[in-house]
Amino acid sequence: MEYPDNNCLNASPPHSLAWAIVIPCTSAADGGITNPSWYTNLLTSRTALPVPSQITQAASTSRGGSSPNPHSPVVSTSKTSTLSSPFTSRTCRKNLEPKGEINFLFCFKPTILFSPQATHNLTRSLTRPEQTIMINTIHIAFTESAGGCLKAAFRDQPDQHVADLADDLSLGPINPYHYPDRQVYFETLYTGTEYASWYQEVLPRIRTFWEETRPGTTRRIVWFTRRSAIEYSGFLEFLSREPDPCAIEVIDLTEGVDVLWEDEPNELPDRVIPISLSELAPKWLKDQTNRTQFLSRSEAAFYLRSWERLKDDEDGVRTLWRGQLYPTVPSTLGEDVLYAVPEDWTSAATVIGEAFSTSSDEYNQCGDAFLYSRLLFLIRCGEVEARGDPVSMQTLQVRRADVVDEDDLFPAIP
Repeated sequence: MEYPDNNCLNASPPHSLAWAIVIPCTSAADGGITNPSWYTNLLTSRTALPVPSQITQAASTSRGGSSPNPHSPVVSTSKTSTLSSPFTSRTCRKNLEPKGEINFLFCFKPTILFSPQATHNLTRSLTRPEQTIMINTIHIAFTESAGGCLKAAFRDQPDQHVADLADDLSLGPINPYHYPDRQVYFETLYTGTEYASWYQEVLPRIRTFWEETRPGTTRRIVWFTRRSAIEYSGFLEFLSREPDPCAIEVIDLTEGVDVLWEDEPNELPDRVIPISLSELAPKWLKDQTNRTQFLSRSEAAFYLRSWERLKDDEDGVRTLWRGQLYPTVPSTLGEDVLYAVPEDWTSAATVIGEAFSTSSDEYNQCGDAFLYSRLLFLIRCGEVEARGDPVSMQTLQVRRADVVDEDDLFPAIP
């Protein structure tokens, strides 16, 4: 095959043509560019694209009249807007969009072809761009905080994807799992607060989660702990959607993880038992990937029966007791909130923090937004006094009412 000589670089293109593509030398020793993604950027960029310095240097050598080199830069042209320089920073676009494998590009001298290595690099870049990554494994979590920890654990492995559920299935209607019904529930629960539009805001992410975690050819690993009401509920809903619940791999960290502390290398490992995966360091999570298991038929049947039983409940609140989810009267969690309210004025955020700590002693029962809704209910009942703006717990102050009849603290919640 005949390669172009250096006179190509000194030729002036016809008036209707412009220099469009720069193919650099293919050997690093010759000053070449070995990153194929540069070719893709060159062809698809709609803004100014800096030309690598190696190309300019190689072009200067060619213009100086050096001997022909099959790896020298080749400049091709195409019908596009007129550009001023053969080494311009703008590229032709529409007329050079790839259509299958590219073996050569026409230029004002039709006999000019790319060298084999340059053709290979360009073809590789256009047909298999480096930014396209094949996902080998989807790691599934049921809270966004747990998903964040998993993303940090696998951030150096681009073929590992993390999908996290933004919905809180320990609250609200689940029979059926209907988005509009759940949105109305949370808007009513959080009315008058900054959380009122929460479900509407996260709904696109919820839809995306269920879409990308459907059964397919990609390996799926489900992460959760039965010490978190939110994670456990999300897992049960996920399992109920599976055509074969025994076909997914599960990492259940209810019994904790063994950890060796860096400052105590000679000590035996400690057992860390989290009430949420978000309490575990990313490195600890990554070390658990060898603990995947498939559910047995009896385990899957038990989980599915448990979820069906919970669907019959109409209270809309599910909490953990002795390791299992049970329907709960909302006022039960309100007790923790009331006991956290002091006699002196204090920030509602401080009260919610205390109540959250108390209710999460052994299990992660609910989030701070739900506890704040219980505090506002106590205010409406006259058991707690308040001043400030109730839209946010940061702008509200509360204290115990003068008279509190603990036998009648929690009337029926509408």
